[in-house]
Amino acid sequence: MKAPIYYSIIALLCCAVTIAQSNEPQLPAAIADEDGHFNDLSFSPGFIVQRQAFAEANLNIGEVLSNGSVLGIAGYRIGAESNLRTGRDFIIAPKVGYEVCILIGVVRLSAINYFKGSTSEFRILPEVGLSMFGLINITYGYNIRVTSPAIGDISSHRLAISINLNKELFDAFNP
Repeated sequence: MKAPIYYSIIALLCCAVTIAQSNEPQLPAAIADEDGHFNDLSFSPGFIVQRQAFAEANLNIGEVLSNGSVLGIAGYRIGAESNLRTGRDFIIAPKVGYEVCILIGVVRLSAINYFKGSTSEFRILPEVGLSMFGLINITYGYNIRVTSPAIGDISSHRLAISINLNKELFDAFNP
């Protein structure tokens, strides 16, 4: 029964990468700004260490900030993270947030709900760190627990590395 879940996740990730690399706007008009321009979409996979190793996958909807050369990226994030274990040790956490990566800094705020078996735990996650013009981010975060009981396999402290995959970001480095 778990195999269809993994196949669905892989299919979603492939679709996200395809859309993020496309030159054509793929977002509905409701997400367009006041000038009628579509916001940028990027796929952001990552790796997290917080007592256990977690993998994450996010979609960013926002703006690539540039003035001839890329300065960064800012926008909303929606995604999930998981420890990719099986059975009773499996943890999955959908999340939403906002991220700003400018030059060498990144600031991110997320709301995460961790699920392990029948236990659910909601946390707020502020993160700060270093960025390479919005492409690669290394962040430190502190999980603030909002609900009880605590899932003991998740630390309050975490280190994460993520990559924002966006054609406009990569094209700016290869003019």
